Amino acid sequence: MAASKKLPGASMISVDNEGSHGVFPYYTSCVDDPVYAYLLDGRLPAERYTGCQAVPLPGDTAVFEVGGTLTGKGTVRTHLVTDDMRDANRMLKRMLRTDVGSL
Repeated sequence: MAASKKLPGASMISVDNEGSHGVFPYYTSCVDDPVYAYLLDGRLPAERYTGCQAVPLPGDTAVFEVGGTLTGKGTVRTHLVTDDMRDANRMLKRMLRTDVGSL
């Protein structure tokens, strides 16, 4: 997101809950239509940022949330949904505050 903000006139298409990078063709109209429009006609998407939903992995019937919710601004709002995740987050924060020289 930071890179696209620094590129004048750039547009970004992101796929929420997708673990791969560079997912084209993705076989959904949300991702593929604006990419084809740009490649074939030079037309940029109407919006600077487009957020698309992922498709289920092979063998799955649903998409599972990975880390949070995609916002309209292209950022991810994370959710700590379990006590284990909250404990892990507190532990990580403590580790990041620890002086590296004392490890």
